[in-house]
Amino acid sequence: MKRSGASIIKILVYIVVLTSLGTLGVQVALAWIPRTVAVDELTQATEEAATVDLVKRMESSLEKDYTITITEAELNQYLKQHMQIGHSSLVGEFVTITDIRADLKDGEIDLTIEREFDLPGNARDDGSKRVSALPIVHTCSMTMKVFSEATAEGIDVTVVEFPGGHLGQAQLPGLLVSIVKPSFDALADSLVQEIDLGFHDMAKVKVSDGQIDLDPRLSETASAQQ
Repeated sequence: MKRSGASIIKILVYIVVLTSLGTLGVQVALAWIPRTVAVDELTQATEEAATVDLVKRMESSLEKDYTITITEAELNQYLKQHMQIGHSSLVGEFVTITDIRADLKDGEIDLTIEREFDLPGNARDDGSKRVSALPIVHTCSMTMKVFSEATAEGIDVTVVEFPGGHLGQAQLPGLLVSIVKPSFDALADSLVQEIDLGFHDMAKVKVSDGQIDLDPRLSETASAQQ
């Protein structure tokens, strides 16, 4: 007995639907598995780094016109010291930001925010938990491509692009990064002065493996035109 064309189409539709649901299920599961970014190495380097006032260093660089280097460890320590991001009143008492870390690569900054979800008063006096499954650790990450390019007038401008990110271990390519971007917009709101000094006021920004180089000096072409 021959199978009709309609039956074959139904089978193909079922396969596509089941595959899509399976993929969606895997992505949802991965979204709740925390993403680690060389945590042990970053943590050790951050703890060993000397305390640095990045604002003063950048202000001095701009005033005296010289290049400075900010290491990954210095940046992470500074982020830990300024780890204050607001939450809505609906979830604020249930969510605590436990870590913010940056992984610096050639031309990229990979930022990760780590949160804990827990119930108020969940910890007993002896340290045990009333709800043993809590707290739940969750991470969201965003990748920023950072580079300098010269305009037609020879002036260097810093360009920042957002090619993607992660919700837990689930990848968020392209436009899907908008899912996690509000968290990083809140981080940017708490670091307005640092962003202005480091990205808007500097002539050149170079991100490489483990460090950021900030140069306030204009290129020779731009200087000659002034």
